[in-house]
Amino acid sequence: MADGFEITPGVGGTCATEDQGDWQYQRIVPWRSKYAWTVCHEAGASEAEAVLKAAPGDGTTLYITDVVFNTSVVDSMQLVAGVSGPVILSLPGLSATGGASIHFGAEGAIPVGTDDDLLFTSTGEGDKAITVCGFVA
Repeated sequence: MADGFEITPGVGGTCATEDQGDWQYQRIVPWRSKYAWTVCHEAGASEAEAVLKAAPGDGTTLYITDVVFNTSVVDSMQLVAGVSGPVILSLPGLSATGGASIHFGAEGAIPVGTDDDLLFTSTGEGDKAITVCGFVA
């Protein structure tokens, strides 16, 4: 750039320059890994278990960075590694028309387990929705 000021994005990031009057600035597009994933699932009253995200199957692990859960009734929710695997995250005692929102970030990401599917279980007899974000490593 003419003023000698440059912004270099990290790996996977992009940037473009634009002129605004006498100012030139760079617009940065945030980094997004090809290994990132997001899954959204809506369940009815009769659905108590569902596979949210299938295992990659190549010896890698799913990691959870964010969870958002909404329920229409008093409910308890669990995220489980595989069909009979350990409980990864448990949210007991959620109130009707309530929910939870949890952010672990990349540093505190929760591993699901090598080659394990991510499952969702619920005890509530009402409508519910869950969104889980993460990455594969």
